[in-house]
Amino acid sequence: MKDGKLTKSTFECISSLSKVASFLDPDHYVIYDSRAIYTLNWLLFNLENEAALFPQPNGRSSDLAKFDMQTIFRLSKKKISYRSYKNAYHDYCNIVKHLNEEVFGEGSKPYLLEMLLFMVAPRWTVGSIEKSVTVNIENVA
Repeated sequence: MKDGKLTKSTFECISSLSKVASFLDPDHYVIYDSRAIYTLNWLLFNLENEAALFPQPNGRSSDLAKFDMQTIFRLSKKKISYRSYKNAYHDYCNIVKHLNEEVFGEGSKPYLLEMLLFMVAPRWTVGSIEKSVTVNIENVA
């Protein structure tokens, strides 16, 4: 963790590993959770012209499972890429720390924003997707 890069096998258990890291050092590490990543990716997708998104761990939320973001992203034809597993977690921690200060003020703990991203995923993020994504299927003969 401390060297700033992860191996593929380490990243495969990042949801659990990040919980331990955030408990041991809450000023530098936050939880890399499926819901928080879902919300952050949706925000980045909508606010950035060329979004570098985060790999999303498997989650258990039935609300989030209703809308597969990969399909939405592909159908949008917008240029997106995904961060490498090697630095995705550390990039995520840095972004959350930066945005946390913007939202909650200097000196606030980064887990506040991580918890906000997590909390709004089932209602706000899914609601935003429902309001802004439509599919038009045309009959081609």
